[in-house]
Amino acid sequence: MEAMPEHSVAIIRTSTPAERTFGTYYAFRPRSSFYYLTGFAERDAYAVFIPGRAQGEFLLFCRPENAGRELLQGCFSGQRAAQSVFGADAAFDVAQFETLLPQLLEGKTKVLYQIGIDDAVVGGAVTRTISALQDKVRAGVVAPITLHSLDHLLQDLRYRKSPAELALIRKAVAISVAGHLRAMAAVRPDLQEYELEAEVLHEFVRNGAQAAYPVVICASTAACVMHHREDNRHRMADGDLLIVDAGAEYAYYAADITCTYPVNGVFSTEQRAVYELVLEIQRSMIALIRPGIGFDVLLDCMETLLTRGLLTLGLLHGDLDTLRRDKAYKVFFPHNIGHWVGMDVHDEISYCCTDGSWRHFEPGTVLTVEPALYIRPGLEQVHPRWWNIGVHIEDVVLVTETGHEVLSAALPRSVEGIEAMTGSQRFSRDLL
Repeated sequence: MEAMPEHSVAIIRTSTPAERTFGTYYAFRPRSSFYYLTGFAERDAYAVFIPGRAQGEFLLFCRPENAGRELLQGCFSGQRAAQSVFGADAAFDVAQFETLLPQLLEGKTKVLYQIGIDDAVVGGAVTRTISALQDKVRAGVVAPITLHSLDHLLQDLRYRKSPAELALIRKAVAISVAGHLRAMAAVRPDLQEYELEAEVLHEFVRNGAQAAYPVVICASTAACVMHHREDNRHRMADGDLLIVDAGAEYAYYAADITCTYPVNGVFSTEQRAVYELVLEIQRSMIALIRPGIGFDVLLDCMETLLTRGLLTLGLLHGDLDTLRRDKAYKVFFPHNIGHWVGMDVHDEISYCCTDGSWRHFEPGTVLTVEPALYIRPGLEQVHPRWWNIGVHIEDVVLVTETGHEVLSAALPRSVEGIEAMTGSQRFSRDLL
């Protein structure tokens, strides 16, 4: 509310249950920004913020207690708990939202909501209300005249994580690491990819978490396609290189970690060369992280090291500066070098400021660093011995006051560490 413009009202809505098949629904999850502001995890709810309102500044509209519905759907918090537990100054039945909106907007000049996300529901109700209020302007009623997006305000709030948020992210990362270690210890030729997915999810669920996104397990040719997904139903063969992209969500906070390792536990000469190049690039990028720099600095580092490395391996040919300028590496690395992490695995935070400059890292910022190389079969001017090698390494990094901390550092990343762990059947939570 301190960041809102004068004479304004902010409205934010939670998400709606998504239908999976007729009569069944995916597990409900509140919209991240709504939960961030309210701590309220139920469906069918609106939060309204009105700075300076004498009758209460934080209003929550939610489902009322209903014994009949609760018998089928479980208990609702209701209006009393909305105030006593969740701190709302006033609470109302969600069915009253549009009915009460005119008195909440009257006398205000600006309305903030998530434009582009809530246009149909919140935007529609706001537009109808403003239209009704404008009919009373001649009677002295003040009606809002501008609509504003909440996004930049929310992004600035969510960008820098509090100690409480960081504790949850650390927990999500630790659970994710456990899932990766379990899969790494279990891997061997002739397993189906979904069998490793089950190992990962076992650790997530037994620790009170869930997958923050669909787990990606891909070997051989599939590992050369970014975020390849076909239900993880390929059989892993001796000699394959495997990419496992999996992150847990714990108490609505996410992790995002990717590991690459050989199915048979031993890197081939070519696999090792590519892996060590990607690892060198990642370590160099992470070493640069500190307050005051942005993703542009990491990108510049990656472009130089990757182009030089591809030339050394013989996967690119020509002049270093020309190849770098032309971004020739994109044939092998088509995606971004990292992203913000928080309540969303790709946190809803812009990468640039309103003036077009890169947003600088601040203490409490959490991001991933994820260089990769994908050498697809059939690439021209690439010897077949390099084909079907896909390497993707992704870690979660916290920006500290003086530099950075790799939150997922418990994972083995060196070739030697990975070869000692893969297929060992020696998974132990003591490794954490």
